Amino acid sequence: MQQTSPESTAAAAASRPERLARAFSLIASDLSNPWDESTDRFLPFHATLADDVPLDAQGLRAALDVGERFHLDVEDPNLGEVADNWGGDDAVDYRLLDAVMRAALTDLKLVFARADNVVRVRTWLLGRLPGEGLVGLRTESTET
Repeated sequence: MQQTSPESTAAAAASRPERLARAFSLIASDLSNPWDESTDRFLPFHATLADDVPLDAQGLRAALDVGERFHLDVEDPNLGEVADNWGGDDAVDYRLLDAVMRAALTDLKLVFARADNVVRVRTWLLGRLPGEGLVGLRTESTET
């Protein structure tokens, strides 16, 4: 009889979006948020969202649990440009993250939840995992 460790049991119980989000966070584990004035790191993220909901500010608000006080800025991310600006090993990891996310997800987006007098801005790098919702990374950006 093969024994399973608590880690492998937990991994088996995790949903596909959870596992994929963790995989992205492992790739990004040594990377700092490039849209930040600080050194905030990336954390795994996933949320439920129907495939027919557009990935715009209105469509993302409930899935990201963002109140009406905040406005959502939704952009197409360019991790290739980020890699060019950072160089070195970080550039390799940003390019790898970009390639893996684009291979696994559709509709990649960079989302900022901003409001007046808010310096710590919630930030997501996410995409759609068809049939299973949103998957990606979350962090905070310091904007002054």
